[in-house]
Amino acid sequence: MATFKVTLAGLVFELHPLNIGEIETLGALGKTSGFMALRMAMARGNPAMIGEEFDKLEATLPELAAAAEALRRATGMEDAPGEARPATAA
Repeated sequence: MATFKVTLAGLVFELHPLNIGEIETLGALGKTSGFMALRMAMARGNPAMIGEEFDKLEATLPELAAAAEALRRATGMEDAPGEARPATAA
C-alpha cells in the first residue's frame, strides 16, 4: 500500500496505512482514537519516534487532526473529500 506524509511539530514524516493487526489491536482495545492509530503508524514508519520520542513532539492540534484524518483516509476508514465508497451488494 502507498505511503503518505504528515507534518507534526513542523517535521514531515512518511507513514504507512494501518495493517490488519494494528486495526485489530485498536478494535480489541476499544480504541477509535485517531491519536492512538497515529501513534501506531508512527511507530511502524518511524522507529525512532516510538514511546517517549513521540510524546516529546510539540505538534499543534490542527497538525494532529490533519495527520489522523490522513491516516483514516489512507487506511480506508474515511472517504477522501469528494469521494464516496462504492455501494456493496447486500
